[in-house]
Amino acid sequence: MCKKVVVFILLVAIVFTLGFTTGQPVYTKQKEGNAREHLIQKEVLGQMLSFKTYIKDTLQAEVQKGTVDTLRLRRAFLTTRLLFKKFEWASEYFTADLSRRLNGPPVEEVENADLLDPSLARGVEPIGLQVIEELIYPTYDNSNRQKLIREIEHLITNTDYLISYFEDHQLEDWRILDASKLEVFRIISLGITGFDNALSRNSMIESSMALGSLQQILLQYEGRKETLRLMLKGAIKYLQTTRGI
Repeated sequence: MCKKVVVFILLVAIVFTLGFTTGQPVYTKQKEGNAREHLIQKEVLGQMLSFKTYIKDTLQAEVQKGTVDTLRLRRAFLTTRLLFKKFEWASEYFTADLSRRLNGPPVEEVENADLLDPSLARGVEPIGLQVIEELIYPTYDNSNRQKLIREIEHLITNTDYLISYFEDHQLEDWRILDASKLEVFRIISLGITGFDNALSRNSMIESSMALGSLQQILLQYEGRKETLRLMLKGAIKYLQTTRGI
């Protein structure tokens, strides 16, 4: 608990340093997008493509083997989650619906096309990394293999949709910075608490990966305070050496 308090304080300090201004551009945006925006967009797309490639070449391949090696499967799953954390800040901010399909909570949601007619409500089955986690933790049951294969296929399909979006939509400096700040809030509320990896219990490492990705983004902005960079570096180092949930 004490370790979590230390991390919490560090992350709150980072949020204060980033500032609470939202919706107001801090950097001037050129008509066709500046070089920094294009560079960050290219980096995000590369991370998404790496995520998809790893799923197909490693995670999916492990499940499709004649005999599933549980340890190798879990190792592949943990790596898949770490790769997702690299671009989580962007997917959650710009494509929240798609991001839920990749890493939403493993609970059924209710959709209703007509709020005045409850009879039209229908349940929507959860999909994504947290559903996959429940299929391989705390124990892997081979009778769930076909379901696991389907979930991984859903993951690949929705990643394709995500890639298509970021190929067609230009990122803007002020939105990138806003997304970075909100990702820190997300790490505080869902990351270090272990909310989105309750069974695999790898929250500190995943949080350090998410913060590390933000650190690389913020390095592109020369106007960012040096204090912020130092706090990010300290928080990442602490998370990497701390075993939490």
